[in-house]
Amino acid sequence: MTFILGYWGVATYQRYALQDYVGLDADAVDSAQQLMSVLALVGTLAGAIPAAKISDRTGRRKIFVIGASVLLALSMAIPLVSPTLPAMYAYALVSGMGFGTYMSLDMALMTEVLPKGAAAGKDLGILNIATNVPQALGPIIASVLITSFAAGSDKLPGYRVLFAFAMAVVLVSALAVRPIKGVK
Repeated sequence: MTFILGYWGVATYQRYALQDYVGLDADAVDSAQQLMSVLALVGTLAGAIPAAKISDRTGRRKIFVIGASVLLALSMAIPLVSPTLPAMYAYALVSGMGFGTYMSLDMALMTEVLPKGAAAGKDLGILNIATNVPQALGPIIASVLITSFAAGSDKLPGYRVLFAFAMAVVLVSALAVRPIKGVK
């Protein structure tokens, strides 16, 4: 569930990234966050709907989950190399596409590899925990990275480390899906 860890680590600190990394004032942050939310929603729908339809038609899941992880990692590279408002808007749109694709197909992939029978409910419960723990840990890890790598009052290096860390763990997610057998 490293995808979730990377995604929520960055998403939770989006407001502070706009303020400390991009350099916006409080009013500009509010406006930027509103637009980023809309862009993320558009991206989520643009990723989830077609990916789910194509996946259902072809029966392929892994390629979409891997592609979603790569897409999310690429979205995090945008503000990493360009700490600007347009880069954050692009990040929101592209990360929404990766998130939507991933969320629409990851659970389908997981249920296809679980053993059938009486233990299926228990296994789904374990998968739920495996999703929620990284969602809770992501913001904690992000705060440690930002503060540990900040250079005095300059938090720019800390955010760069956060984006790089999130990219790395999301790419680990893509690698973790590759060896799954018995599912296309």
